[in-house]
Amino acid sequence: MERYEFFEFLAEEQYGSLPKIGDKRTPGICTGQNGNLSLATEAQIWLSGGIETLPASNLITHIASDNAGDTQVIRVQGYTLAGGLFTAVTQDVTLAGQTKTALPTALARITNAWVTGTTGLAGTVKIAQDVVFTLGVPASDVHATITATKNQTYKAVLTTASDEFWFLEEIALSIGRAAQGVVDFHVQVRKPGELFFTVLDLTLNSGATPVYLRPQCPIIVPPNSDVRVLGTSSANSMVADVRLCGPLGIVK
Repeated sequence: MERYEFFEFLAEEQYGSLPKIGDKRTPGICTGQNGNLSLATEAQIWLSGGIETLPASNLITHIASDNAGDTQVIRVQGYTLAGGLFTAVTQDVTLAGQTKTALPTALARITNAWVTGTTGLAGTVKIAQDVVFTLGVPASDVHATITATKNQTYKAVLTTASDEFWFLEEIALSIGRAAQGVVDFHVQVRKPGELFFTVLDLTLNSGATPVYLRPQCPIIVPPNSDVRVLGTSSANSMVADVRLCGPLGIVK
């Protein structure tokens, strides 16, 4: 049995649905970084800090930069939520500097966002709910951050739409060399109507080489689910990087 046929078989056995990965094998990929983990404080591997509180409806609505000169087009990938079902949405929004701008479509999840074109950011961009923005900085409820050095979100999360399975088959983890310490990584999945549960724990120290895992059996993420990665460090100012990858299967 070919590898991806085996993945489809596993999904049917566990969930009673037969997703088809297809010849193109569309990948689900997420890359995240937290550049400032704090001692013994669990945080998500993303640029915004802390742990994201996921909204139960389409409350992610606005974007702005803390630099008045930023007028780039930002491409935002995310999901709307209706009746418990996620639907993928890709949209473009033009920055108006420090003035908050509404997204064309309000979202319940943001998985990725990046600068289109050839001009990078001068400031830091945040995507948030409809809260007060002061000089382009939202007071709370931030769901994505794009820095001038990255020009993309670097957010280790993924959401599956109502017709998607994600077969997580590749996991890469590393920590930076600037600070000495240990980081505990936790890959977590939240299925519909459930809490987040850890599906993989791994500890890495600053003297170790990056870890690349490709298990024989993938982590199967069913439709309408969320995936995130958390990290806890043994020292302040630790840098943690994550990359998750695997094919998407579509339920016909």
